Amino acid sequence: MGSSPTQPTVLLYGVGFVERCFHFGIGIPLSALLLILALRSSGENRAARLGFAICALMFTLSACIVQIALALGQSAQSLIVVSAGDFAFCAAAAWPVTILGLWAHGPYPSAWRRQVGRAVFVTAVCSGVFLSFARLSGLLRWLADHVWALENPQEALDLNAYNGLFFLWLGALVFLPGRLRGRLSWISVIALLTGIALVTSIPANRLPWWRPVFF
Repeated sequence: MGSSPTQPTVLLYGVGFVERCFHFGIGIPLSALLLILALRSSGENRAARLGFAICALMFTLSACIVQIALALGQSAQSLIVVSAGDFAFCAAAAWPVTILGLWAHGPYPSAWRRQVGRAVFVTAVCSGVFLSFARLSGLLRWLADHVWALENPQEALDLNAYNGLFFLWLGALVFLPGRLRGRLSWISVIALLTGIALVTSIPANRLPWWRPVFF
């Protein structure tokens, strides 16, 4: 017996939906804990830590709302899905900037490294602002309709992921050599760079839940 168009589609999502809710169920409390720790911290780079925690919490909350709304039968064009998707997109666009802000803190071995690092940071800020503006203004959706590489939403490039990949790897090359100390710090950075590289290498049709959030 087929489902009616208005019937909640939560059962149609099956194991994939439950798995994503489980991921968000872990990610949201961890992001909230991270924000609490950032609020209680002090230091010159406190703003970057706060920004990182806020972006993480905003993304996980908004993406979770998108999934729940879609599973309950809301259309991809409904106000709650579009608004939550916009919040998640902007958080993901700003996320690399907060990490670069953390890496940029501290002394530099030379003046030119500081200048190059400043240029990378400013460029990352401009890129995040442009992506957010393009999303909110509808430019990205227009590009999806007119650019061949973005015509199929399930195979479209995830611009936020590639933006993060580019600036995090570039920032790691500019900010970290000769400045990052400690084995655990290097392990965390390598894990971060490996994770963003793996995310961008997975075809979009393997992650259909990204589509309402990023496009």
